[in-house]
Amino acid sequence: MSKAKEIISQAISEINEQFEEVNIQNDTNFLLLDSESSIDSVALVNLFISIETLIEEKTGKEVTVVKEDSFESDETPFKSVGSLTTYVESLINESE
Repeated sequence: MSKAKEIISQAISEINEQFEEVNIQNDTNFLLLDSESSIDSVALVNLFISIETLIEEKTGKEVTVVKEDSFESDETPFKSVGSLTTYVESLINESE
């Protein structure tokens, strides 16, 4: 399992435990930031914070997951668990 997948998986578990009404599936096709998503903004923000914290704990790198330009592209990296994992992988590699 890649470092990004490991981090995303752990962050999803943490958020699902923290919010009773949230059930984020650790599935690449699960929609996060989409009109069809069932995830509320508070849970999503907490997921991003958890990912940033886990990246720092596991790699020693400080990474900002939510950047202003990440919302500007047509294909947001936050659309699904799969796109978020790919994005986090690129952030980890970028900071090396």
